[in-house]
Amino acid sequence: MKIRDPFGELEQLRKRIGGREHSNSFNIDSGLKGFQQQLEISEKKVKNVADLQQVGPYLTYKGEILVILYIFNSSATSLNLKDNSPSSAATPKFHFAWCSTLDNMQRKDRIERYVISRSKSNRFRIEARELGKRGAGEYGRRHILENIRLYPCQNCLSELRYHGFGSHLDKALRFKQVEEFSIEEFLKEHDGNLVKMKQMPKRYEESAGPVDYTSDWSEISDKFREENDWRCSKCGVCMRDMPKGLHTHHINGIKSNNNLANLQALCALCHKEVHPGMRVDPEVECFITKNRAY
Repeated sequence: MKIRDPFGELEQLRKRIGGREHSNSFNIDSGLKGFQQQLEISEKKVKNVADLQQVGPYLTYKGEILVILYIFNSSATSLNLKDNSPSSAATPKFHFAWCSTLDNMQRKDRIERYVISRSKSNRFRIEARELGKRGAGEYGRRHILENIRLYPCQNCLSELRYHGFGSHLDKALRFKQVEEFSIEEFLKEHDGNLVKMKQMPKRYEESAGPVDYTSDWSEISDKFREENDWRCSKCGVCMRDMPKGLHTHHINGIKSNNNLANLQALCALCHKEVHPGMRVDPEVECFITKNRAY
């Protein structure tokens, strides 16, 4: 899926008409912010596939909000859903990256089966389908279950190489990582990466060669920030309790160059000094300001 760069288009238009450079920051509009808050309470059906955008490896709503996708109208029985496990093939999985499964569903024009969520819990509201007469007689052929534990799609975990996940791991270790995956921790870790990915220009210099993020960028960024003890290398603020506010900056602007000498851990405010047009979440800005030593 190709992502449009609306800010870049506006900047090109400004230059063509000789307009004055003005704004130094962008905010998620109140509609999107409200929508994000709604998603934390209740799921929303995918009505317009174009609203689902891929930013780097991430699955987003309109390129602005990290989201979770899952199939609400499942084909699983209530027994399978209530006894769900990481190894179950009979129950739906939730998605947090644009993976091969979603690619396949889009090709089949079935992506609208999914609903969007921002719930920080791994438990979901989901519809079961009873197959036998006993289950159908007791519950009805289709009925809704609350607080059902679902597990992440392994293709999504592989797409992000999340915490080193991959087919090279033995099955028991893969299932262990599936079971331990936390949506809340994922959102804390990666909201900041989304801010960086969606706002940086697609190219730094035409002569610089390929500059797209590498497929293992999320894993590299997580590891680098951890090795730096979640501290900004410039102002020294510790972001362990607000991980989305610590970014991994490419010093020379080439996003495919992940050599350690080209990486720098910067809090969002220090990072904004390098990229003045970058938006900083007010929550993150407040945290940094409060916890800086100066």
